[in-house]
Amino acid sequence: MTEHAPTGGVIPSFAPLAESGLLVRLGETIDTETNARAVALAEALGREAVPGIVDIVPAYTTVLVGFDPALTDAANVEDAVRSVLPGLGIHSATTRLREIPVHYGGNDGPDLADVAAHVGLPPGEVVTRHAAATYRVACVGFCPGFAFLLGLPPELETPRRRTPRTRVPTGSVAIGGAQTGVYPMETPGGWNLIGRTNLTLFDPTRPDPFFLRPGDEVRFVPEDGVEQSRSRGVEEGERSRREDDAFDAQSGVARDTGSDTGSAVAPFDGSRDGERTVAVVDGGAQATVQDLGRPGLMHLGVSPGGALDRRALVLGNRLLGNDPGSAGVEIALSGPRLRFGTAALAVLTGADLGAALDGTPLPCWQPFAIDPGQALAFTRPARPGSGLRAYLCLDGGVATSPVMDSRSTDLFGRIGGIGGRALRTGDVLPLGPPAEDPASVMRRRLTGPPPAPEDDAGPIRVVLGPQVDRFTAEGVATLLESNWAVSLRSDRMGLRLSGPAISLSAGADTVSEGIAAGSIQVPGDGQPIALLPARQTVGGYPKIAVVIGADLDRLGQLGPNDTLRFAEVSPAEARRLTLEARSAIEAGAVVEEAPVPQAGGAASAASGEMSRMADRGDWDSAAVERVVRALAETEATRFRLELGGPPPFTLEWERTTVHRAVGEVNPPRVPVGVERPASSTPSSATAVLTEVSAPLLGIFYRRPGPDRPPYAEEGQQVEDGAVLGLIEVMKTYHEVRAPRAGVVEAFLVEDGATVQFGEPLAHLA
Repeated sequence: MTEHAPTGGVIPSFAPLAESGLLVRLGETIDTETNARAVALAEALGREAVPGIVDIVPAYTTVLVGFDPALTDAANVEDAVRSVLPGLGIHSATTRLREIPVHYGGNDGPDLADVAAHVGLPPGEVVTRHAAATYRVACVGFCPGFAFLLGLPPELETPRRRTPRTRVPTGSVAIGGAQTGVYPMETPGGWNLIGRTNLTLFDPTRPDPFFLRPGDEVRFVPEDGVEQSRSRGVEEGERSRREDDAFDAQSGVARDTGSDTGSAVAPFDGSRDGERTVAVVDGGAQATVQDLGRPGLMHLGVSPGGALDRRALVLGNRLLGNDPGSAGVEIALSGPRLRFGTAALAVLTGADLGAALDGTPLPCWQPFAIDPGQALAFTRPARPGSGLRAYLCLDGGVATSPVMDSRSTDLFGRIGGIGGRALRTGDVLPLGPPAEDPASVMRRRLTGPPPAPEDDAGPIRVVLGPQVDRFTAEGVATLLESNWAVSLRSDRMGLRLSGPAISLSAGADTVSEGIAAGSIQVPGDGQPIALLPARQTVGGYPKIAVVIGADLDRLGQLGPNDTLRFAEVSPAEARRLTLEARSAIEAGAVVEEAPVPQAGGAASAASGEMSRMADRGDWDSAAVERVVRALAETEATRFRLELGGPPPFTLEWERTTVHRAVGEVNPPRVPVGVERPASSTPSSATAVLTEVSAPLLGIFYRRPGPDRPPYAEEGQQVEDGAVLGLIEVMKTYHEVRAPRAGVVEAFLVEDGATVQFGEPLAHLA
């Protein structure tokens, strides 16, 4: 972090955020003057329209500037900041006065009495003082439209709740420490709820979705009467439900008021007159519509998000002749089942999850054709070390309605895709116009080897900072010298890593500031969190380093129990590596080959792979593994390959034939139920037990909540398809169901235990 001479009365400091960002610090303490200057600086930079700047995020004492390293660099951005600071005053920013009606207390403000008790004032006096103040929007973050307000009377400061709520109602007015704010949507939250407003603070369908912006002044206007507030709340709820129903009718989404995994929805074959559509038969673990995200809206709390492996999405689109940023389906953990109501061309990239079309295995990284009525399914879940996310790209792209110029699904902000959520049974995906020349598309191939997740090697590279000075030398060494494991508690927002604790030289709480993608923040327990593009936009934990852009896609492919290491590089080296990685996915990454007659199906993929490697002499352990995988997707039972070398090489393959049920579309690689003899005792000599196995790696729960009864008890008779438990992985929940009717003979793992894919969970008698 560097300092410069006073500029306009301010001594700014600058810290690089890898190769794509710069953090400008204007002070160390939270006060209205410093914040006003930060907001004014952000507006001034926006007016300057500096080429290459993508995001400008003011916060309490800082401004984060995100930029495209192909168009500018940190030195140019720093020069731009220093050029506008001399004429900057604390009143330079645009200010609007916004009034928010609030009903305090009662069901709308369940924590008002606790706040009153903490500050030693009657509840009515808390309301009077809270409503008498004029507040300033210091920054917007956490979720779209959530405004952090400065100006809370000091006597009303109240610590956050010891246990956060899992659901805070939309419109809740709350106090957290020295801050107050309004929740614009239902989210988890730990602030104290003192009231509620019926005003809509965030509505992506409005021309201006955001009621509050940085620099606005805010006043709360008390509303009298519980019934009035409840009546308006009911009207607001009915209006919201009517709008949801209207959206579902327009998009073809079957309304599902049950759980994502267990609700019954009428089947749909994917056909619709005059439209290209794909029906979701089964949503899988977590499949979402994603494009390249929503850059430029971080200052309003909207995460850039988008595909977490951008290279996989871009290359898939290039192979189809789509725009590189066209929306596709990001498939995490285990895949969905989709039925096509139209002819389509498709490409699968990223992790190999065993895709099959009507039971026939499909190649990755090359176009294939789908006929109307065919079903696409995935036969295996993600495996540690082999990538977590696959991408399905389709000619014309997925054509759901854009929200703020993007089709990407923001699961936390609940916008984009279909209803801002993962795909589920009964959804329908619209497609854009078909390819103009299908024959040409089918000949497109990558000019180099695909970026297979399992082939990625070496450490994840980082630039230290922006708060590296808050860590001990031992803490920095711990980051760079340790092996880190990805926790099951990770999600699209960030990877929680497990390993030795990173020691800080100062506390783990800092003044909240904008967060760059790849930031590695360290909370009080010393366990780092590597933040992904779908992160929240501001946060208050110190950041020890930032992952470089060239390695962000690798982060997006890491799943539970994968391990990684970090290595330090300079900002200049980070820029060089990132631009090099970008060049590998430009238009030249794809070429149209001359048509070559080949046998069809998976056998073609296997023979083609061997031919290419034989021509190049690329026989190494990774190449052999690829051939074995290709053979595994064929019906071959014996295979032998001899090469003269040098060095000489022999590959032999043999397996027994696996019989599948007629019409089976998505056979599990490990069966849910396996019949085996119960025991050798005479009384059970003819009995069999069905072994119920884990469909995913994760945490197995026998009950829906800590204070709820188990789904099933040992000795209980259960029906075919009855829920026996849940598996949680990366903040998604998947039901484990009985494969047949029977009696639960025994559970084989403890409630809350971590289980591996295919591990036995229970026996049915």
